[in-house]
Amino acid sequence: MLISIMENICENADRYGKHQWLFRITGPVLEICVQSGYQKDPEQFRQALISIGQVLQAVESMALRHNEKIRIKILPSLLERHLVAIVRLQNNNEEASKDDINFINPDQPVLKLLKTIASLYGMNLEEMPQKDQVSVVLNEILAEFSTESHDKQNLVLCSKTDNPFIWLKTGYWKERVLQLQVEHLSISGIEIYKLHCMDFRSRLNKHLSDCPFPQLLIRV
Repeated sequence: MLISIMENICENADRYGKHQWLFRITGPVLEICVQSGYQKDPEQFRQALISIGQVLQAVESMALRHNEKIRIKILPSLLERHLVAIVRLQNNNEEASKDDINFINPDQPVLKLLKTIASLYGMNLEEMPQKDQVSVVLNEILAEFSTESHDKQNLVLCSKTDNPFIWLKTGYWKERVLQLQVEHLSISGIEIYKLHCMDFRSRLNKHLSDCPFPQLLIRV
């Protein structure tokens, strides 16, 4: 089952940033680690962990659809920038931990839904103030993706701390939102952009309140 799930994920290489991580399956165990080329640069390492967070959320969701139980162990040695997570298939008589995120009610306003998912991961979704300084930064970010700044609400997924565990949670959040857009046609038009430049993050940081560390730009 793990092999078929990972084959499915690898077929969507761009979505899951496949060039940033490696995996190995041995029997009922899946190991995921960061590619060596993404371990030294802090921002590349952060982006790799966001991608791995997406993979872990995808694995968990696909396992649920197959009525399989898994247990995900996040390694405490993330700062060593090597092995990140171990996913293990469980026996039917083993109790699997339930994750509320996979059973969230999608029948609510989009903005409320996004904030609810963020809160389940201990993060926040802050609306960007209508200031010239903010607009300049947002326009520069969107220019990186060849996207125009049309009439959409700008929000930032942000956190109170900035560490590898938060970056994994960022990936979990991103993947769950992408899944909901596929599962429920009423949830559409959500744009998610990476903040892959430390300069962008530090400039947005000045305009955030409770959670000063920006992780992703979202437009709805």
